[in-house]
This record gives sequence, structure tokens and C-alpha cells, in this order.
Amino acid sequence: MKLFRDSGIVAAPVFSNDEGWLGFVNVFDIMSYIAFFTHFHNEATEGIPESFAHLETQVNKVLSISTETASQLWVGYSFEETLGSIASRMSSGIHRMLLSVDDEARLLTQTDIVKFIYEHDKSGLKDKPLKELGLADTKKICSVNVNSSALVGFRTIYKQHVSAIAILDDKGKIVGTLSSSDVRVLVTEEDLMGLSLTVKEFLEKNKIFRSPIAVTANSTLGDTMKAVLDGKVHRAWIDDGEGAVYSVVTLSDIIRLWYN
Repeated sequence: MKLFRDSGIVAAPVFSNDEGWLGFVNVFDIMSYIAFFTHFHNEATEGIPESFAHLETQVNKVLSISTETASQLWVGYSFEETLGSIASRMSSGIHRMLLSVDDEARLLTQTDIVKFIYEHDKSGLKDKPLKELGLADTKKICSVNVNSSALVGFRTIYKQHVSAIAILDDKGKIVGTLSSSDVRVLVTEEDLMGLSLTVKEFLEKNKIFRSPIAVTANSTLGDTMKAVLDGKVHRAWIDDGEGAVYSVVTLSDIIRLWYN
């Protein structure tokens, strides 16, 4: 957790001297373990567990909790792989790939691909509004009320199989985003106790509360990509212009559109 927090990363490859590369451990895995620690260890409590020994849990045990890491996030390819081949896989939801040749390995992410598209694509897609591209259709929005606890928020992320959810006020307007990456601040027992705070209190206390990246159906794909890249996020919420969210555009959506 300290590595993730201090380095500003959300995933790291896991290596075993006996078995070689095992895969990736990411913030979603760790969030899942923290949010459902009592479930994984058969402790009958819905609150914050009294014991925080799981902070010392070995990474290889966390790898098996989330099906996301095992099936989607660990993919190894060579540097000779074509961009089209990589985009094909990332458009299906793979978030990152380890590219290797000989003894050298580098990480390629969805953000890298979207940045490349934004800087080099000449097809004209960037000038078209989201609604024309079919990216503004109504979707199920996973959300949490601003007064719900942070623990409930992280559990919602896990149950809905998403990497982030919208934070809504009592009027249903978006006020922020809770991401699985926000668990990076949980490095001590005192930090973990903060999970009982409301979502907004938790984010503000840890100085990670940020305004949501939101666009409208009339926003161009280029403006949307710029907002996502500048905000260093993986999605842009689509609202009605008054804060009511009805859809979302993810990096996977952008890559899928460009590839197809």
C-alpha cells in the first residue's frame, strides 16, 4: 500500500523466485480484501474489524480474491505486438499489459493507448459529439450516497464489478467519484478506522476529494479524452448539464470505438 501511495500507481507485477511472474496485484484486489475482510475470514461483523493484522497479508494471497486480476489484468506480450492487437484486447476491458523482450519488461496501460489516439488519430472521430458516436446512451450508473460510509462505498465498487462509482447528493446530483484507487491512503490501523466516515469525509480527510470529471452528450470525443487525460482518471461521467448523471464513458469505450 505504501508503494502504491508513494509512487502514485494502481498496480504492480508480482514475481516469485520459484514460479516467475505470477500476475498483477492492483488496488481493486487490495480494496476487495479490505472491504470484505470479515467475509474472507468468516468474521460475523458488518463494521470495521477489530483486528487489522490483514495489513501484513502477503500479496500472493490477495491475488486470488478478485477475478479481475487473474482473468483480465495479467497479460504478457512482446514488444513486437501491433497496436491493433493490443487495442483489440484492451477494448474488451484489459487495463494493462506487461510487454517483454529478453530481460526487459515495460507496462502498457489503457491510458497510454488513449493518449496515443488523442495525439495521433487523424480519422476525425475526435471532432464528433459523444451522442453521434453512440457513447452517450443511457447506462446503469453505479453510485453511493454522499452520506454513506466509505466502507459501504468500497463494498459497492466490489459488488458492482466496477473500478469507480459516482458519489451523489440527496438530490441525485453528482458531487464526486469514489475509486478503488482511493484505498491507497490506507496504510495504518488509524487510516483503516476512517472507513467508518462518510464517503465525503473520508476523501476530504485524506485530501483526495476531487470534483468529478463530467461531460455532456454534446461534448466531442476529443474534449472528453482531454478531460480524462488531464484529470488522470479512467472515466468521464455524462450528465444532463445540471449534474444528473445518466451515463459514463470509460477508457475501454474509447479504445473500442477507435479500434472498431
